[in-house]
Amino acid sequence: KTLLPGLRVGYLIASPDLFPHLLRLKQSADLHTNRVGQWQAMQWIGSEQYQTHLDQLRSFYRQRRDEFQGALLTHFADLADWQVPQGGLFFWLSLKQPLDTRTLLKSALE
Repeated sequence: KTLLPGLRVGYLIASPDLFPHLLRLKQSADLHTNRVGQWQAMQWIGSEQYQTHLDQLRSFYRQRRDEFQGALLTHFADLADWQVPQGGLFFWLSLKQPLDTRTLLKSALE
């Protein structure tokens, strides 16, 4: 997703006895991955520009994470507990007081 959101390229490390079975499963799902796309991804991922791009993304998302953490501290500190994620974008909050969320459904739908 750091290259092109629609490009799906990945890699697999597996034992030699397991690899052929996993390959068949992948081939049955989508025949094969676009070779031009794989080549382009390899060129980009190996470049210095990509490393710069990753550094910029990390900085951008770290700032967003920290701003969200600040908003949580301001508005939810008395209501919930959470851990600041070391990686990724998602916070998982645990409410301090039990709440039957079904009571919120009508309001949420409105």
